[in-house]
Amino acid sequence: MKKRKTLNQIVKTCFVMIIIIEFILQTIHKDWSNVFLCLLSLFLCYLPTIIVKKYYLTITPIFESIIYFFIFFAILLGEVFKFYTAVPHWDTLLHALSGFLSAALAISILKQIVKEKVILSIIIISISTTIGVLWELCEFSIDYYFQLDMQKDQIVSKISTIKINQQKPIIIKKIQKTVIDTPTKTIQIENGYLDIGLIDTMKDLFVTIIGTILFSILYSFDKKRKLMNIFIIQKKNMI
Repeated sequence: MKKRKTLNQIVKTCFVMIIIIEFILQTIHKDWSNVFLCLLSLFLCYLPTIIVKKYYLTITPIFESIIYFFIFFAILLGEVFKFYTAVPHWDTLLHALSGFLSAALAISILKQIVKEKVILSIIIISISTTIGVLWELCEFSIDYYFQLDMQKDQIVSKISTIKINQQKPIIIKKIQKTVIDTPTKTIQIENGYLDIGLIDTMKDLFVTIIGTILFSILYSFDKKRKLMNIFIIQKKNMI
């Protein structure tokens, strides 16, 4: 256990140092959106420690390390280093993992209260889905107020809309290009129409739910508690 705690501290220290270095570089380049994301990463890296100390909790070193890896992969690599666009399915994998971790967190907290596994599985799916929705609201708010693109745009070749005909949806297929006119310039998007984040949002929610259901299934068959021994959060024994 001591070796795992030491490794966990090494992981956290390495991630924090990388984030601080990147924060300095982004500040020098005056990329304020990435500066904000670096600060957010730092805050989230210390959040588990703050919560554990404030509420007198214990968390397994492996679970804590997984949380640090997720924060590092999702925000720093994903947003700052653009892995979401550079690495295929990066976003999908992380949202599946987020559903997995949300379910693990919910079970570790509720397992002492709800004993029936079926009911517990339904509850954690609801909780994990809610967390996923709140995260998508967070992404939308950041995009809206800070002009980022966390809800990734996609090019689609077909749309259905009632804006053209108010009576019924009009289906437009095989869209070749989209032209955006502004007072200063004209932008042409080839090979389709620009979907501004809706498809990405719904895909993320579906994948999050799939990750949650996967964890619930594994938990149901985890009779020897090997899985849950990794994801344990509980009150410290104060005696």
